Amino acid sequence: MGGGFSHFLVYASSALAEQSTPAFLQIDDRRAIASSVSFDDFDLDLGELGGTLSWVPAFDVHLITMFNVYLATDAFGADREMKLSSSSSSVAIVPDTPLRSFTHLLIYAASSLVEQSTPGALLLADTSATAENLSLPDFDLDEKDLGGTLAWDEPLDTTKVTHYVVYFVNANNSNESDTRAYFDNVSVGIDTLTIPTDTALTGYGGLVVSTHVAIYTLSTLVEQTTPAMLEIVNAIASVSGTSFVDKDLDASDLGGRITWQNPADISKVDNVSFPDEDLDRGDLGGILEWSPPLDISQAKATQSDRTVCVAA
Repeated sequence: MGGGFSHFLVYASSALAEQSTPAFLQIDDRRAIASSVSFDDFDLDLGELGGTLSWVPAFDVHLITMFNVYLATDAFGADREMKLSSSSSSVAIVPDTPLRSFTHLLIYAASSLVEQSTPGALLLADTSATAENLSLPDFDLDEKDLGGTLAWDEPLDTTKVTHYVVYFVNANNSNESDTRAYFDNVSVGIDTLTIPTDTALTGYGGLVVSTHVAIYTLSTLVEQTTPAMLEIVNAIASVSGTSFVDKDLDASDLGGRITWQNPADISKVDNVSFPDEDLDRGDLGGILEWSPPLDISQAKATQSDRTVCVAA
């Protein structure tokens, strides 16, 4: 109560005058503002909240029947919107709670008569942690098959990240039951994951087709709802126009040059040739030659390894 007042005074009054000696009652101003308010946001999506809000109850708790929790745009309750009520000193903010333009969490104590007008307040800090710069070069050259190393950059702040969860996604399907299929997960601190060769792009995990790979960050509370996405580029390299003229005239012997047309994409295979110079039946001999791909990051041999001698 403002003005420095300390008592209530009650004067009896007649038609003639008001009494000069009133009854009185000393004012006992009860303060019930929550203190030590804390909240850790474990929803890793930008603009969403999730976690446990806790506080220390006021000293005069016997008159408090409920604590009401609001989101507001300042510490005094502007544009406040009620979210939850609790009779204890904590409450769970469910994951995916939209932050919108709110900046504060407010806690109002309420008695059986009225809700207090001055709340306990906490300035919000929205946690966001998403993988970045995804890459997946496909080194399985078969159509509709995938194989390679998925790599990404970890979020700048991984304090609340426990795992990265990888899914294949069909971005062309609006049916949520056929949108994604779980692939694997790795712990925070790891930024690569091997996708084995011959991983099918059609039918994987019930998907009609896998068009993208998605990485979701995971906290101790929940998996994020908006992942980092990468469109899958299926590398295909098959030769065509294969021909072979046998110039070894002995029965059951082969000798000659096999030729073919290179794949349209020769970034991973180029100029392979092997003329068989051994004219004996059932034997091979000659030089197998090729040009290395431009990208040899996944190659086990060195760039200088361009020929192999096949002994006669």
